Amino acid sequence: MRNLVNHRTVSAPQEVISDFRSHHQYVTDVTDAYLVSACLDILDMEDTTSAPQSAPFFSLIEKTALVVWLNCLADKVLDYLHLNGWDNFLDIKLMLENMSADDDKVEAMKLGNSYQCALCGKLYVRKPWLKQHLKKKHAWQFHNYTTLSKKKDPNLINSFLKMSMLYRDTCDAFSLGDGHRIMRNAKMDWIYASALHHSKYKLWLWRLITYVIALLPPDQAFEYMWNMTVNLKGGIYNNIPNDNCVELQAGNIKKELNTQGANKTSSLQEQFV
Repeated sequence: MRNLVNHRTVSAPQEVISDFRSHHQYVTDVTDAYLVSACLDILDMEDTTSAPQSAPFFSLIEKTALVVWLNCLADKVLDYLHLNGWDNFLDIKLMLENMSADDDKVEAMKLGNSYQCALCGKLYVRKPWLKQHLKKKHAWQFHNYTTLSKKKDPNLINSFLKMSMLYRDTCDAFSLGDGHRIMRNAKMDWIYASALHHSKYKLWLWRLITYVIALLPPDQAFEYMWNMTVNLKGGIYNNIPNDNCVELQAGNIKKELNTQGANKTSSLQEQFV
């Protein structure tokens, strides 16, 4: 694949950090290749220069009808690439709902600083002891987290496209400064970061999510969500994450300090900051 899209220098994951741009472009080009090939098959086209067989005349239909047709085409592309199947996430959602319901039932038995069994009245100091009592003495069945079975033959292309499309949408959300979409994608990004054991990104995403939904009051959470980016150029598509802005400013300060030569001191650094 690297040779087909003419990216022979890409050697992920070892060189991603030191050569991020080439790997970013490689993921973008491969994703585009799959999307274009899907459209060619759906529209019965031989190549990108031929006319589509099942497309309407764009100049003869209204914009609203054109949007409906494009959305329909996008759904067909997702179905063609098998990107609409999220059965595992539905199973996880049901599992978490059952576990939460079990926890609510036990929490309802809390009496001050202890827990009292609603069936026999026995007191327990800790919640796990009460749960063990309910299972052994009253035959309660608690739902537990179980690892979902993996397919024998995983679809690697499907997994790649799901992650690359999420990555593309996240980059687009930051470019537009769309705080709502950044937050929505952060939840999926956090799942992937956790599964791939990227502790730094997992903690950063967890902090971002908890700031908005738990730690900050509503007004501050709203401001935080819609001020995750900064625009240094102007225009609607030139926003960058605040972290990148800090790195750029730090780089500019270092360049200015290096021009001072032997006069570079800590007090001079404070003046630049």
